[in-house]
Amino acid sequence: MATSVIEGVLVLRIPPELLGPTSEYAKRHSTLKADIQQLILDAGKIKQVTTPEELESANDACRVLQASKKEVEVFYTPLKRQVDAFKAPLLTHEKEFGGPIDVEQKRLSALSLKFLQEEEAKRREAERLAREESEKAAREEALNRAIEIEATEGKEAAEQFLEEPIMAAPVAMQAVAPVRLPGQVLTKSWKVRVTNSRAFYAAIAEGKLSDEYAPIDIGKLNRRARDEKQGFNVPGCVAEPEDGLHHRT
Repeated sequence: MATSVIEGVLVLRIPPELLGPTSEYAKRHSTLKADIQQLILDAGKIKQVTTPEELESANDACRVLQASKKEVEVFYTPLKRQVDAFKAPLLTHEKEFGGPIDVEQKRLSALSLKFLQEEEAKRREAERLAREESEKAAREEALNRAIEIEATEGKEAAEQFLEEPIMAAPVAMQAVAPVRLPGQVLTKSWKVRVTNSRAFYAAIAEGKLSDEYAPIDIGKLNRRARDEKQGFNVPGCVAEPEDGLHHRT
């Protein structure tokens, strides 16, 4: 099988004797096409089945269609197997490169995500400490003010002052944006865990949950959790958010 390169892409060229207009494949394909198109036209003429005769006609048409379907399968199955056999080493070679790339990408993304999460945790902790410090300062200021009030207006006035809410000074949020690099995108997905399969299937039996999720289809449940997020509510299941990191080129 010949190859060529077009705009940097390797292109496999199929010889005309294999799939060309004069090939045995093309001849057989043309014959099948004509036969099946006629069968479809004939079957389309049956518009109703209201009598035994019409039932027999519909049955005969279905049997002929089934035989034709089998004929198509017999023709294409060995051809598809040959294509699969040709494709198999290509897929193996692709995995030879793609596998290590995926492993390293996931490893580096995990390290980067860990760093970003730790930085966010530090930021939140710093804000918490700042709030506590602000509240402490506000309480001390209120006590000092109460002492002044007691000295000038009496103990009752001081106690009344202390009963009022203490207003702490607002804490300035971090002005600098978290670390972000070109092409770096934080993502959040939702993963579902089945914690009680009996409750899950009971919900289906009682009509509380569609049977499209049975047997337990984690993929569909994950998609539902992604759409519903905190509102996800499926008996026997829990949905948990999961941070991720994606890199654009």
